[in-house]
Amino acid sequence: MGLLDKAAEKKSEPKVEEVEKPKRQRRSRKKEVEVEPAAVLENTKPKRERRARKKRTPSEPKVIPEEFQLAGRLNRFAVGLANFVINWGLIVTAIVMSAFLNANPTWIIIGGFLLAITNIVVLPIFMGRNLGQFISRTKYINSKSQRPIFLHALMNNLNFPFFLLGLILILMGSGEQDYALLGGGVFAASIMIIDAWLCKRYLFQETKQGLWDIIFNAYLVKHVPSGDETGWLAKLEGLGDFAEQKFKMNK
Repeated sequence: MGLLDKAAEKKSEPKVEEVEKPKRQRRSRKKEVEVEPAAVLENTKPKRERRARKKRTPSEPKVIPEEFQLAGRLNRFAVGLANFVINWGLIVTAIVMSAFLNANPTWIIIGGFLLAITNIVVLPIFMGRNLGQFISRTKYINSKSQRPIFLHALMNNLNFPFFLLGLILILMGSGEQDYALLGGGVFAASIMIIDAWLCKRYLFQETKQGLWDIIFNAYLVKHVPSGDETGWLAKLEGLGDFAEQKFKMNK
């Protein structure tokens, strides 16, 4: 009986394998069928659209507007001379008086500073022009036909103080052999040279722009009064009429 049982077991083993294999195959197929839709869903998910980058619009060229005419040589000389006398005339006079006449120029210096602040800061803010520009019939505009910010008028009229400050620092640095003072003095004194000589005569000869004109995008142009000015504005415009009659700056 033992031999017969073993033979029966051997005959029955292949049948079990044959029966079990199809079951396993069916299970794997079911798994494949179950996985395939998920994979398809993942592939069919809409991809996030990348945000389109905004194209930068090209900036407008910084040139003088066509409706304006650059100030002439005589107008430029008049505005520079007038502003120098108005801003620093009294202060330079007070320094000379104290150095050579042993006088007390305190009130002259105070008056000079008040006049300089009025011409450099107050008038450009409220009137858009300083006394030198009223006398020479000129004004500053930018490439958008607008007047530049008041910082332009402030920095444009500080070249002479920067130059004096530079000379003082150079003298102090050379006596004490302080290279920091020497470097600061050379830098401060060179601002006026770069503005008046290098930029206007060589680098920007056509537009006659100085250092601060380039930084603030400003052009010195001729001013034509509208004739509708009243009050203080009309009186200031009268300075231009007087200068045109005496010096013929309109030619």
